[in-house]
Parts: sequence; structure tokens; C-alpha cells
Amino acid sequence: MYNTKEEAIKAAYGDNYEKYKDDIDFNGYTSLSEDLLGFDFLAEDVEYFDFESSNKWRPAILSGIENNNGWRKITNQKSLPKPNCEEDIWLLSREGGISIASSALLKHADIAAYWIANNIAWQPVSKPELPIYQL
Repeated sequence: MYNTKEEAIKAAYGDNYEKYKDDIDFNGYTSLSEDLLGFDFLAEDVEYFDFESSNKWRPAILSGIENNNGWRKITNQKSLPKPNCEEDIWLLSREGGISIASSALLKHADIAAYWIANNIAWQPVSKPELPIYQL
């Protein structure tokens, strides 16, 4: 995990980042020729690239960088989910572990303080889609 969005983009482009950073947007997309950056769309698997359009692409490792894969930073009480809902959430600890908890627990001030002190991010647990047909 990188400390900043820019660090993640820089790592994805490697040695070419400094030279071409003005041609790479804030979500890691570029319209520069892939061979100029040392990539070859034909020789490498297309799964290594994420195409926004026919002329804008980025390394696939940057997919989800727009919203940090849905993670929301915990900095204070206001950055936590609302305690009045019964939503289950994922918590990312300062040590890098992931756990699941109910946001209803945030009604207790001591639990909210503990989460702020020991976790760096949260995201809602997505409710799965129902099947389209009988299994």
C-alpha cells in the first residue's frame, strides 16, 4: 500500500513517471504512445492495461484509484459511518488487517474512539445482488 495516490501512480509507471508525469492525469490515465513508455499492448497481455477510451489508457494496477477501491479515510468522529444505521462495514487497521463490524456499535463513544485510534479506513459491506434465475 502506498502513502499517496501520486506514489501509486508513480510506481505503476516506474522509471518513466518523472519524464512523462505532465502527460499522466490525476487518475493515472495517459494518451501517450505505449511504446514511448516502454509498454507493448500486443506483446503483453491486455489485462495489464485499463482503457478509458481508444486513446486513453493506464496500467491496470491503477484500476479503482478514483475512489481508492471504496475505502474512506478515518480521521475523526465525522469521518466514521453514521451510527444510526445498521450497516455492516469493513475496517482496515493501522497494522493492515481487515475486520467486519456493525456501524450500530458507534452509538457507544468508547467504541468510536477505539476505531479512530486503531483503524485508518472503512468501507460499507456491499449487499450481494440476487440471482437472476433459480439455482
